[in-house]
Amino acid sequence: MIRTCVPKKDPKEWVKGKCEENTEKQDDIEKCFQCVDDFELPQNVTRDDVQALRRTCLPQPSLKFKAKRKCVKRLRVKEEIESCKECIQSYKLPEKPSCEEVNEMKRKCILERSGRELWTEPILQEDEEEYLV
Repeated sequence: MIRTCVPKKDPKEWVKGKCEENTEKQDDIEKCFQCVDDFELPQNVTRDDVQALRRTCLPQPSLKFKAKRKCVKRLRVKEEIESCKECIQSYKLPEKPSCEEVNEMKRKCILERSGRELWTEPILQEDEEEYLV
């Protein structure tokens, strides 16, 4: 059974919005827009049709682009977010980076700024302090 859907938004306009979210390069955005405009959708659009449009036209976000999204998700202070994004942008990755290289970039630029996975000294209780003196 194939269900047609009545979209809240025009599917092509919705995918065009995703074009801008998935890439920073103006060239890629324009190619994506052109692909969406050229894509033929049937009269009664189904969910599968919209997914096919997305798969066909949306560029895959780059590793650095995905990492910059994580800056926004993990960090709260605007200055830290900007610093994180700058760190990622300036980080040198080879053409085909390994998982370890990508993880190192994330560790240096995101995790160290968020403080979530850094080692910290435990806080001693008063009676423990006396023991150590």
